[in-house]
Amino acid sequence: MSLFTTTLSMFLIMNSVGHIMAYLGLVDQLDERRRQRIIIREMFFALLIMLLFYFVGGLLLDALEVSPQTMSLAGGLILFLIAIRMIFPRSKQPEEQQLFLPSEKPEPFIFPIATPMIAGPSILTTIMLYTHQEHIGYRVIAAILIAWAFSITILFFAQEIRNFVGRRALIAVERLMGLLLTMMAVEMLLNGLRSIIIGGIA
Repeated sequence: MSLFTTTLSMFLIMNSVGHIMAYLGLVDQLDERRRQRIIIREMFFALLIMLLFYFVGGLLLDALEVSPQTMSLAGGLILFLIAIRMIFPRSKQPEEQQLFLPSEKPEPFIFPIATPMIAGPSILTTIMLYTHQEHIGYRVIAAILIAWAFSITILFFAQEIRNFVGRRALIAVERLMGLLLTMMAVEMLLNGLRSIIIGGIA
């Protein structure tokens, strides 16, 4: 996968646009300067978590001796499930809605902004898969940093973005991002199947 494709998939999975409303719900009662410090701190925590999985995840998959074909199929399936959740999000349960009530929760620290909102299971699994697939390690690290930079910029200006485009436009953009991720997931699945077929013929 190219650097652009890897970066785009990671940015879509981080889903910073889809997290704008949840993030603002967490910090709605705080002043602007405090919000900015919180998002910078939380995003750096998220980056550290993702980089940790970059270095540890590859070693774990190597120890399990997973084949490249299996990695491609598993990666495509995971991306496909993530994309489906973005296009058809499930309704939040009462306990999940309560999680994002700032009046009942203390100031967020690592949870839930750094993880699982940004550095959640989906992006961490994807990083492990890409690390195992890529022979050039710097490409995955560069993709993480670029996707993270775009994500922190979006959340840093979350209030301005919501005021400018509105809630419905944010939902529409999230659906579009899910559609793009779906196409990338199908392509990864086809590549895995193609490798298996070619390997079987050979």
